[in-house]
Amino acid sequence: MKKYIKILGAALAVVILASSIHSCLLAPKDWYRMTIKYYQDGYASGWANERIDIKVYDVLKRRPSKAGYLLTDLDGDGDDELLIGFTDIAGATRFTDVFVWNREDGAYHALTRREGCYIYLCADNILRVDSSNGVEIRSRFLKFNHKSNSFEEVEGQYAPRIIGLQSFWN
Repeated sequence: MKKYIKILGAALAVVILASSIHSCLLAPKDWYRMTIKYYQDGYASGWANERIDIKVYDVLKRRPSKAGYLLTDLDGDGDDELLIGFTDIAGATRFTDVFVWNREDGAYHALTRREGCYIYLCADNILRVDSSNGVEIRSRFLKFNHKSNSFEEVEGQYAPRIIGLQSFWN
């Protein structure tokens, strides 16, 4: 009976330790709240709060009613990533920024558009990054890898998905 109790106690300790380690690896439940608040405050103040490290493109500033965010787990690690974007006049969902969480750095700005560039979410959580030089559009397809905290280029052709964004005002 004593041996059974020791084995049960050891098994329970392993379960508790494993769940503690797993919870330390996950992002805090609301890690993205401060970033969302930055955008809410920006719209409320006419972007008087704009920071150098988070460029808010005019395309977002001009469309506050069409702008919003999406929380989605891009890489299947159990943590949501934060995508900031807008719905264009044709109904497509375009993203300008992607924020992620990792254990070492916390929340960080992992991907942003440049002038002439947009980010789309496609099937299998592949990001399509379209860039234009005014003559042609070049598409790259990226998959987020949480282990390396990077976007890796993948082969294939992926069509953008139309996604309902969460408003900054809800």
